[in-house]
Amino acid sequence: MTPKKEEESNDIPEIICDTKNNRSYQRLRYCGKGGFGTCYEIRDTATNKIWAGKILSKKVLARSSQRRRISQEVKIHRSLQHRHVVGFHSAFEDSKYVYIVLEMCKCRSMLELHIRRNTITVPESRYFIHQIFLGVRYLHSKRIIHRDLKPGNIFLDHDLQVKIGDFGLATRFNYDDDRRQRYCGTPNYMAPEILTLEGHSYKADIWSLGIPSSLHQHAASLISLQLQLSPRRRPSVDKLLKHEFLICGNKPTSLPLSCLYTAPRTDHLGWFTTYLLPPRESSASANAQVPTATAVEETPKNDPTQAETPGVEPIKTQEQNINEIRCLLTLLLGEDFKKLKYRYDSLPDELSDPEAHPLVWVSRWVEDSNGFGYHLCDDNIGVLFPDNTKLIIMANGLNVHYVDQQDHESYMTITQYPQELEEKMEKLIYFKKYMTDNLKTTADTDPVKESDAMARLPYVRQVFKTPQAIFIYLNNGTLQLNFNTHTKLIICPKMKAVTQMDMGRIFRTFRFGTIDEHGCDLKLFCNLKYALEQLIGGLA
Repeated sequence: MTPKKEEESNDIPEIICDTKNNRSYQRLRYCGKGGFGTCYEIRDTATNKIWAGKILSKKVLARSSQRRRISQEVKIHRSLQHRHVVGFHSAFEDSKYVYIVLEMCKCRSMLELHIRRNTITVPESRYFIHQIFLGVRYLHSKRIIHRDLKPGNIFLDHDLQVKIGDFGLATRFNYDDDRRQRYCGTPNYMAPEILTLEGHSYKADIWSLGIPSSLHQHAASLISLQLQLSPRRRPSVDKLLKHEFLICGNKPTSLPLSCLYTAPRTDHLGWFTTYLLPPRESSASANAQVPTATAVEETPKNDPTQAETPGVEPIKTQEQNINEIRCLLTLLLGEDFKKLKYRYDSLPDELSDPEAHPLVWVSRWVEDSNGFGYHLCDDNIGVLFPDNTKLIIMANGLNVHYVDQQDHESYMTITQYPQELEEKMEKLIYFKKYMTDNLKTTADTDPVKESDAMARLPYVRQVFKTPQAIFIYLNNGTLQLNFNTHTKLIICPKMKAVTQMDMGRIFRTFRFGTIDEHGCDLKLFCNLKYALEQLIGGLA
């Protein structure tokens, strides 16, 4: 990045003033960048409410066509109000920037979910597709075509509710049979009539809603309807909402946040395994229960239930994940540790990638002869016992997960659990109380949600100690290093990214590709080098 660009970025004021509406916002953490501007988390100084601030430099909007595009985006978005459309708050400008204040979608977008999960279960896809259809139907009812529907523009709020956003390419029709000739959108998602400039209408959005075809016949039918070459043969959103795929199968009303990185539980949703395609043999043990949707109602409340993790793709072993991290670090640093160049200054925020920010990490830990107790950033608390079994209690203080030595999961509550787990449950409660009393963890418990019954908790799978750091390996593939200097290093092989956190809990996340191209500061270089040295030395 050139010094000029860094200077322009640093020129964004820390306090952003909307003089027309007599409001001011404090600029907080950097959230990412797009084609025309950058996004920051901003805080209303009067109400403390958090918003997403889309900030566009007027230098970039030099051409009149670019200014018209932003004006059109604001005009369209300002007119929208729907539960599945990103909320619009305000827009204003000063001498250097245009500011658009929007609803904050804390769970990012479907793009990051796809990268972390690769595939999702069919009931989850029904959940998301149904909400996307509802949002698109609303847009079409307002004579608006989005024209750039893609995973990166379908956002998720703090409750995993779909929010359609980024109306930079949207247009509004004057009448229902209107057509547009403009070539626009993202090529991989463009409808044929846009590519051929034949004139496009609402059905261009229907094409963009197409989904992968490796599902059962109802899904295949839905896909075929959406991907008709002729827009006349594509159904309206109203007809899609009545399709068998959405009305004949089980569709959750809500999803837990754990779905951002892992498939949900199956004991309350036995139909997951029915529709997962391509079909796979269950890896559950012969004695494991395989619940069905109807059997759930017959199960006594709080009865411990065992269910095998739903697998829509082969689950990588710990050794495979560690090897992947070792390979990524070797490619970055070089086998002789001389490939990566370090710099004396820190990389600018514009080169960081908040979208790759880790969702789960260990914020605090304590260890004694009873095991390794830890507090996760999402307020779940767990224990890794000496016999390599695990207990995790949810932030609601009620639901407990048990993971045996073969990684089979069982679900229970803090008051009802198998007799053979009584001693371990007492140790879990001991660790929870100790960390709450001594490590300044969150003392309050979250309210119990309906979606908690589907949550599957991340947990610490293994711990390694060295003279300079403790290596914590989580079951989602993440490797965390807690250095004696109180710096944390979190390596995520799925996102191909590394996050460094200092004592002030300031996070900076960079993709390996960015570090390879631009280098990194000496501290990050030394920490990455140490991690690779230990992994090469056979630590894992």
